Amino acid sequence: VLADTRLEIRKPALEILGRIGTDEVVSAFIKALDDSDQVMRRNAARYLGRFGNPMAVPALLQALEKDPDPADKRIIITSLGGLRDPRVVPVLIDQVWSWPSKYYAKKTRWLCGNWIV
Repeated sequence: VLADTRLEIRKPALEILGRIGTDEVVSAFIKALDDSDQVMRRNAARYLGRFGNPMAVPALLQALEKDPDPADKRIIITSLGGLRDPRVVPVLIDQVWSWPSKYYAKKTRWLCGNWIV
């Protein structure tokens, strides 16, 4: 359903599947990180953080690396922080120093300090 070419089908499907969080759904949301629609990518990243499934870590790290949009990066960083996976620590620390915005740097520091320390 998330692979349907019609956005009006994909968006509600994402919302419904976002309530489930099984490994199959996580896999589908990982694929949705490459969706052509920015809202779909953002929502997929949000849900992956909420699911707490470590399967999402590599895909979220890759999305963080390739997505140039600061708002998208903030969502991905929040999701990575929510996963509380040790693999994301170096990336989050690196993000603290690379943000041009003090707000995003502060949020990233909070995510790190909230569970790394």
